[in-house]
Amino acid sequence: MNFYMEAAKVLKDLDARKGSIKSLTLSNSKLADPKRTYALLLETLKYRDVLNDVIARSKLYELERKLGKEKELVVLLVHDLLCTKKGITTGKGPIKDAVMRNKARLSAEFVKAKVRLGVKDITAFAKKEDVFLPRWVRVNTLLAKLDKVMTKFKETHTQVEKLTDLSPPFADPGRPPFYIDPHVPSLLAFPPATDFSQHPLYVNHTLILQDKASCFPAAILKPPPGEVCIDACAAPGNKTTHLAAVMGGKGTIFAFERDERRYGILSRRTKEAGADKVIETVLGDFTQVKPMDPNYKDVTHILLDPSCSGSGIVNRLDYLLDNKAAATEEEEAEEKAKDDERLASLADFQNTLVQHAMAFPNARRITYSTCSIHAIENEHVVLRILASKVAKQRKWRVAKRAHCLPTWDSRGIPEEAGGDADIAEGVVRCTPGKDGTIGFFVCLFERDDEASTGKKRQAEEKGEYENEDEDDDIEDEAEGADDGAAKPKKKKNKKKKKKKRKTAASADASAALAS
Repeated sequence: MNFYMEAAKVLKDLDARKGSIKSLTLSNSKLADPKRTYALLLETLKYRDVLNDVIARSKLYELERKLGKEKELVVLLVHDLLCTKKGITTGKGPIKDAVMRNKARLSAEFVKAKVRLGVKDITAFAKKEDVFLPRWVRVNTLLAKLDKVMTKFKETHTQVEKLTDLSPPFADPGRPPFYIDPHVPSLLAFPPATDFSQHPLYVNHTLILQDKASCFPAAILKPPPGEVCIDACAAPGNKTTHLAAVMGGKGTIFAFERDERRYGILSRRTKEAGADKVIETVLGDFTQVKPMDPNYKDVTHILLDPSCSGSGIVNRLDYLLDNKAAATEEEEAEEKAKDDERLASLADFQNTLVQHAMAFPNARRITYSTCSIHAIENEHVVLRILASKVAKQRKWRVAKRAHCLPTWDSRGIPEEAGGDADIAEGVVRCTPGKDGTIGFFVCLFERDDEASTGKKRQAEEKGEYENEDEDDDIEDEAEGADDGAAKPKKKKNKKKKKKKRKTAASADASAALAS
């Protein structure tokens, strides 16, 4: 019974929004069997509505009053009793015995539910996702050639032309579909339920699970090979390693993270992705770095993805959880006031961070992104930045649509951009679930100077810089990464040793860079 009791506790925590299904199970070292617990909860949550209805109609809690205090445990037991071949897999105990005494009554109500809803298979009872979010997978071109990975998938999967073709039923279940993204090179999509956790290409870090929208900042910034870049809020590192791939493994990326635990994750993922020849991780607060610091005087491209409200994040399993009980008007007003205050504080920091980045002497391209749907963190921040002294003095502007993912249809909101159609068209928005992404926002700021003219600028505007030709085969991932990761172009950087840099931590920005 211990297994079911542990699962019941997790279910109670899920309902209290203390974490996600995966974080409370697969990442929970206190559980005796995390994978089995995850599987039981996932299946029970899919059928919880009909199971609770069956329990209510059978009058189980009226007949067995002691079960009323163990509703999470009861629904798990009833799930295994009615929905699995093995039934309840535990020895005798008072809770199990009480459920088993009512087996006939529960089974009868389950059959009635099928008749009432006109279904023959219990899978018809399962909750359906209300937001379509495919499984996005980025091919790590630092470790493998894209065409070789594609060849492998084409041997076992069917390539489809539309994203909606990733929803079941599939034409050939034996060859599940996959989709090649038209906006981000090396990005693939698979059906939402696809599990890559044991896939050999995921295990060896050739595949990186990363939402499409999260790939936009690096794809839009697209520094040419050999440039010097900064990722100001780098952990856990997916955008940073993507940036390294966009640069073809050639150049330098200073990746900042002020939280020591998250810095450890960033460092590990950088090495796993074969990007440690390009990425120099820095344990410190980017806002405390002086723009005129000689170490960063050659920085030309900066990626900013700071802390935000996270209002655009959609967990593909959230649809399985019950909504919170309706709040009173007073509670809603109080909650809104807290949210407004938090959003204003976040926007202030976001504004400060971008202005700080604009002060770097040779910076000419900056991407600012959030996983927020709120204009106060998006278009409003952009307007504040454009009105700032540093932006005006250094002639920063919002890039034209032609420079910022021009084929992406969802753009900014003109009314939130002060009625400026050019600014609205220049930025990118993603609506949660639409086009299969989370909610997201990206703005590309750019400025012209002597460094951004001539052939270098033309090359930057022309094409993609992900290195496909110089990477080694999938079978030789680590070796390919070493070969493909060149040192920076600048002579004085060629012999620079990678080391852990430290900068002073800012008390004022204590929580803001932990994104």
